[in-house]
Formats: sequence, structure tokens, C-alpha cells
Amino acid sequence: MKHILTLWICLLAIAFVPSAASARDGWKQGDLDVYGRVTRLSYESLGDNSWDVAFTARLTITRVVRGRPPARDLTVKYIAHTDLRHDRDFRFHLRQSESGVWLRCGIDGGKGYVC
Repeated sequence: MKHILTLWICLLAIAFVPSAASARDGWKQGDLDVYGRVTRLSYESLGDNSWDVAFTARLTITRVVRGRPPARDLTVKYIAHTDLRHDRDFRFHLRQSESGVWLRCGIDGGKGYVC
């Protein structure tokens, strides 16, 4: 009986350990993984010698993959060479900034905010 209880406790401990994939992909509590459509609100160049632009947009979420968005429409910032099309869905890994704006995290070392 003692061994069964010990085994049960070990299994519970393993079940509540964060997965290695979560740590590896940069996921944190409160992040969102969503699909949605964007409407550009404003933009700013990131430098004279850079083609990159920081866009601020309204994201209308069409599908949630992971997390719990506080609303269907969010204000987001993302980095790109050109504005994202407003007539198709894009996938976003988002993390909320201290100012309340959601930042699109860079994917696999690509363009985006470091999250």
C-alpha cells in the first residue's frame, strides 16, 4: 500500500511539471496564440537603414489556439516589412506589454518582438 501511494504521488508530481516544449517555445502564462485579421491604425519606421516597420493595429480574433483573450478585438503591435493584408487571417503569438498593448512575438528568430 505504501508503494502504491508513493507511486501515485510521483505520477501527480510529473503531471504538474511544465512541459519542456512550453519552456522551449517561449510560452509564458498569459500569452495568447490566436488567428485573426488586422486593421492598421498607425506605423513607425525602425530606422533610416531598415526596411522594418513597427505597426500598431486592431486585431479581430477569429480563432483561439491557446490562452484566453480578454476581448475579441485587441490592440497589437507587430514588426514587418509591409502591412499585413486585412482580408485574410494570420496567426499571432501575443504577449501583453506593461502599457496594455499586445506584442506579436518573433517566430523562430524572425521579425517580431523578443518575448
